[in-house]
Amino acid sequence: MAAKLERCNVIDYRAILDVESSSEEEELSAGPRASTKEQTPNVVDVNFVIVAAHGIPVADLLTSDPYCILKIGEVRYKTATVYSTLDPVFNEEVWLRSVEDEKLIRLEIWDKEMFRADRFLAAVEYTLSTQDVMNQPIRKSLPLEQFGKLKGDIQFQYTLKPAATPDLPLAHVGPVRYRRCVSSLAGWVSRICGDEMRGAWTSFKVHLFGTSDFFKGVKTGWNRDYAAAKLIFGNPKIMSVVRTQHKYLYSEHRSKQHRGTLRTGLDLLSTFDFGMRAGEPRYYTYVIVRDTMCFSETGAFLFTDMLSKHAMHAGCAEEIWYAGEFCVMRDDLGVPRMVIDNNSGTYSPPDHLLPAVAELLEHNFPGLQVETVSVDDPKLQEYHLKVPSRLKNQPDDQLQPHEVEEASQRHSVSLPQQLPLGSVDAAAGQQLPAQPSPQGSDTLGSAGTPRKGSTTSSASRQASRAIHDTDFVRSQTRQASRRLSGP
Repeated sequence: MAAKLERCNVIDYRAILDVESSSEEEELSAGPRASTKEQTPNVVDVNFVIVAAHGIPVADLLTSDPYCILKIGEVRYKTATVYSTLDPVFNEEVWLRSVEDEKLIRLEIWDKEMFRADRFLAAVEYTLSTQDVMNQPIRKSLPLEQFGKLKGDIQFQYTLKPAATPDLPLAHVGPVRYRRCVSSLAGWVSRICGDEMRGAWTSFKVHLFGTSDFFKGVKTGWNRDYAAAKLIFGNPKIMSVVRTQHKYLYSEHRSKQHRGTLRTGLDLLSTFDFGMRAGEPRYYTYVIVRDTMCFSETGAFLFTDMLSKHAMHAGCAEEIWYAGEFCVMRDDLGVPRMVIDNNSGTYSPPDHLLPAVAELLEHNFPGLQVETVSVDDPKLQEYHLKVPSRLKNQPDDQLQPHEVEEASQRHSVSLPQQLPLGSVDAAAGQQLPAQPSPQGSDTLGSAGTPRKGSTTSSASRQASRAIHDTDFVRSQTRQASRRLSGP
């Protein structure tokens, strides 16, 4: 215990308060002292910052890929992974609502693994007292412990504030965090097409607060009257493929993602350049599922080639909160606003919940202006006319089954057809023959195999796998469309 105390760099405000109280006891009567105790808040709001850790255990070869997990009551928060370091700097803020006195906080350091379960490294527990100094940052440095042995230390700070809603339960209420991802296939294609195409291959995952409250617990299931949705959710193999596509697009990798904090509406709009790319406004497909909003540009090759973009963004979830499309428009003064609709054949969310979507977004992003437009509103077509890419790339999500094969031909491009498609699909469990390489290929032989002296990059192999998954879905779609269309 002595060694443990020597390694703590802790300012114990509770001890200071106890000393001050003892000295005051000699001068004050029991009455005023009791009155002071009654004024001490039992519930507070806490702004908690996970700052950094130092000297954490080695998990990999000479280093680790650490992230931190904060646990308090039912709340669990995970930081971003900091790669290849034993001294990670996190600097991530967590807003906690209605924290009771003497609440236990646990901080755990884990090592991120790629091909096996993440590894526990060390942890520390701290009891939060509402008698600490209010409205002033309190900094702590505590030793980390791994199976009874001291292993490094962790720094954090917190600020106590009077509870704004003391009657509500403990909850994590902010700030909003987002992750911008570039998939393996998308990143490979974007490097070939040029950096100006990167926006077309990017997907976003934004964590929202209060989804259940704003939707009053009412979720939307997949559309049982929509043939394409029946094809997806009625076939476990296709569901598995769609979920694989979701993992490709939202994979966590140091070189393919960017994380950040969104505090205002302008912060949100700036993450995707206020809806502009290559000098033109763009439309975006979105899904609100669980506590996240997932979206990407509508009309990009990678996403129009999917059987259902909404099912893909939702990870093939059978129930979601809401889905549709959105764009960014400006008024005469140039003030941007998000125009959001419920244009999704896969889920067909009801019109009467559109105001809840606007309220949810405005609550999470102060200053954001949101306009809602129903899929049946003629104004929606007017907005489509203002976005050229939206008209050139009509999404398959809105097509009838007999139109899907025609759409797949319309969206096809030559580039993916030049890649070897001989990988085995884990969901379908069948081997597709490798296609021959086009004449003059620099890296592929006549049978779709690497030429002697050349190598196929990891990104190319993953691209082949993703395209194979998509081809499997499209082939299933063609067969279903023929059955539904009749002779």
